[in-house]
Amino acid sequence: NQIIYRPQFVPMQIILFRHGDFYDWETETKVNFDAVRSAVTIGSYDGVHLGHRAILARLVKSAKKQGLRSVLITFEPHPRLILRREKKRQLKLITTFEEKKTLLAPLGLDVVLVLEFDKAFSEIPAQTFVKDILVKRVGLADIVYWPVAMDFKWQDFADLPDGSIDVGVFNGAVRTSE
Repeated sequence: NQIIYRPQFVPMQIILFRHGDFYDWETETKVNFDAVRSAVTIGSYDGVHLGHRAILARLVKSAKKQGLRSVLITFEPHPRLILRREKKRQLKLITTFEEKKTLLAPLGLDVVLVLEFDKAFSEIPAQTFVKDILVKRVGLADIVYWPVAMDFKWQDFADLPDGSIDVGVFNGAVRTSE
């Protein structure tokens, strides 16, 4: 029983996912975040440059066309700070998260879901992340990405050698918009 998304004219929500729970980004109070059928893209989106904006425009367009919620999933702190143990001053980010929020606000996204990235989160197996978080908790129904721009390897989730997502992995819940 999935909730059907009905688009409304509301400002972009910013939700934090921390240790299995959802929180309002500004107040850090726990919130209900229903698994509504969603078109999703995932990445750090540092700088929100023209390539990012093109992907996000495709995400918003695809979501509207299909009656889905548009969700950008990003990370805080940047995964390289956790995985490579880089000091903050060594990792040169283009924008702070506050600047990123400002750049994302006019792009028509429904939700920016910020995954709190820590050592424990980094150890979640790829299949678990997709099935338990993206599909069951977020409502993943469509993935919008450009393979050239993706840091993740979708073949980790697929049976197909070219990295195409095998919808069987998601019990038929997902299609991809490349």
